Amino acid sequence: MYNSGISSLPERNAPNEKTFTHFAAFLLLLLLGCQAQPASEKASAPSEPAPVTETVSAAPLPQQEAPQLPDVCRLYYDYTKLAYIVPAASDLPLSAEAKRGAPDVLGLWYQGEFTDISQEGFSVSELTEGKATEAGDYGRFCWNGQRYHCIHVQAADSYIPNLTSDCGGILLLELTGSCWGDDGTTEGGYFTGFDTVILTGSGTLELKQNLDCGRGERPFPALILDGPEVTCPSASLVPNTAADTTANLVLLSGRLRTEALIIGGDVCITGGSLSVNMLIDCLRLVCRGGETILTEGWGNAEEWASKVPAVLLTGGTLTADLWLDERTVYYLWAGSITGPGLAHLPGVHLLGENVTVRDTLES
Repeated sequence: MYNSGISSLPERNAPNEKTFTHFAAFLLLLLLGCQAQPASEKASAPSEPAPVTETVSAAPLPQQEAPQLPDVCRLYYDYTKLAYIVPAASDLPLSAEAKRGAPDVLGLWYQGEFTDISQEGFSVSELTEGKATEAGDYGRFCWNGQRYHCIHVQAADSYIPNLTSDCGGILLLELTGSCWGDDGTTEGGYFTGFDTVILTGSGTLELKQNLDCGRGERPFPALILDGPEVTCPSASLVPNTAADTTANLVLLSGRLRTEALIIGGDVCITGGSLSVNMLIDCLRLVCRGGETILTEGWGNAEEWASKVPAVLLTGGTLTADLWLDERTVYYLWAGSITGPGLAHLPGVHLLGENVTVRDTLES
């Protein structure tokens, strides 16, 4: 249903310190009831920790060498210097699908209704009272050595509209100051339909609704976070098409805080902070830096129930307040890990001398 007009912008609501949506609660119940059931093979992720293959870089990095790590710990080593945005004058080739990154139709969800912004004569600037702007960036997003166009939104102390796409695309959202989003509904999610959402800048973003990224049609991460502090009730990422070689959530810097996080693949953290109550459908948690905190657990819903999760720790800290899946395999090279039972779990492999393991049951 198309809306021919948009009412005034919503006022910012006070932060909700303990918002656990019905959606997240349902997932948790589903998780507890389905852990022991056989998994469907619909998901493209492997049922065992996959052998490490050469990962996909964004822009090629000159003279980059792999660190002296065991082979099993080398997954996503190049993400520490990930160059996902390149200069407009870059010599890297444009992808044959470059245009897909900036779709012609930019949609908006507000109060449960969809509007084609351009067709209705609106602009992001008008929707935000001049505090945010939107433009197409020619060939700025780079993945696997090829460039793609993207939609570039810059916002400062601004309300963030719930932009959406029905044909993919890459949304680059650059934030400064204190920003917030509320589309006036109690269901649904922000930024649905884009292949990749990139949150960058130095600001904060507080979403009243869930964060919903990815389309499952391209080998790109569903979400890249590099700079801002983001808070939302829950986040759900659609699996990308290269689950063995491309992390679905890439956290380079900044902070993501949420109650439930559905990954649909791998997480790679090179810096910043991830704080989540329940981590769901994460195949491999790759910690190269930063801080990761799991307060209620890590498990899989029905389709992924037989998948064996793995932790690759080569830097940073990982803290689990409650028991994780006892099948989890831990490859520990450097950094710090804290959790119950780690001293006795059969899947813990100490591969380096610069790793600290703290078993909370023996403290």
